[in-house]
Amino acid sequence: VIVGYRANDSYFQYAESFVENTLPLRSLNRALTLGKLGLQTVLVSEKAFKQIRFIDAEPVDKTVYYPKFFERDTNARQTYVTEIAKSRSYRNDIFVLDILREEMANDDPRIQRILFE
Repeated sequence: VIVGYRANDSYFQYAESFVENTLPLRSLNRALTLGKLGLQTVLVSEKAFKQIRFIDAEPVDKTVYYPKFFERDTNARQTYVTEIAKSRSYRNDIFVLDILREEMANDDPRIQRILFE
């Protein structure tokens, strides 16, 4: 079981900027929280799939929930453009090339420091 940020189309823009080495990890981490989508859980093992059970589904009114989603997404994209993508890079920022060149592992203290700021 893996728990991580929920993804939508705008999140892929943030990840693409990070992979293109134009967005530091600090800014990527901040950008991933913009839409306030919360977390998602992904089941990746056969054991996890065998333990999950469908209990119920409840329909919702799209005229209520779609506008809320649209507003959150629009605000997230605007904040990304105005505050994050144009934000200043700092000397100790970590970019994807730094991670690759220095062969940083997931538990590298430099990465952990940024992820848990």
